[in-house]
Amino acid sequence: MTSRTSLISLMLVLLVGCRASTPEHQLSIRHADSVWQIAYETHSDELAQATLEPVLQNQISSLYAHYSLDGANSWVHQFNRVTHTEQFEVANEFSAVLRMVKVISDSAQGCFDISFKNQSTMRTKLDAEAFSSDNEHTAHHDKERFLAYGSFARKLDPTVKINLSSLFDSIASESIADFLIGKGIYNFRVSSGQVEIVSGKYKKNNISHTPHLPNAYTEARKLTQGNFDQLAAAKSTRYEHNQYASVGSPDKLKYAHQPAITVYHDNAIRAQVWAHALACLSEESRQLVAKGNNIQVVLEETQKQG
Repeated sequence: MTSRTSLISLMLVLLVGCRASTPEHQLSIRHADSVWQIAYETHSDELAQATLEPVLQNQISSLYAHYSLDGANSWVHQFNRVTHTEQFEVANEFSAVLRMVKVISDSAQGCFDISFKNQSTMRTKLDAEAFSSDNEHTAHHDKERFLAYGSFARKLDPTVKINLSSLFDSIASESIADFLIGKGIYNFRVSSGQVEIVSGKYKKNNISHTPHLPNAYTEARKLTQGNFDQLAAAKSTRYEHNQYASVGSPDKLKYAHQPAITVYHDNAIRAQVWAHALACLSEESRQLVAKGNNIQVVLEETQKQG
């Protein structure tokens, strides 16, 4: 009788479990040249794909308007138009991103500097200038071009401008994750380009753009379990700089290479900034800076875990 009762109880548990399984929803958000693939679980019909898709589409469009180089509502454009050294008011969210980028850049010896003085140097900062004889970006780094604090910013160099377009995928991905959590959705995956955020049950699976690095992913997941609800990964772009052969002597060509670096973190924006910043350091400096800042790094070419 006891065995029969136990069997019936087990069947009831399994039946309830099947009925209670949460349906998965998938949707894609497109804007400009980016696509965000989103998967999440919810029982609520009010949070189904058809309902969330237009809401998230408007959210991404609004963010793009704030972080684009041009546009009346662009925080970046308004920052770049300032031509004095007095403090001026900025959005708290924008100020927080500026502070984050600046702190990480300073910690990584000036790599990944979002500031520039004219349009011609904006795209070459991480290319030709970033590679000196020891592959370190130090000679061209000025830590004090601008300050950001609270809801204010101040230019120490009135001619400096900034460009945050390389971080937009992570900024938008983090915004989507915050939105889902705000709706009570904790099992989700948000991915775009070289950025991905996984939360809840999705942390059990490898980050999709680094499936060949399961050991590194497992170690990174261990670092966040019990501490963070979500795990983010961001990968820098691999660069080959042979087009800059005229910069420096021929023996410096061996340094004209920037590997693709994957960084795991609890925050997608921080992960992407760190990935860009660490990519232009030498391997030795990269390991030292990463360990000193408790960053989980993967060098993709060698699949070595740092």
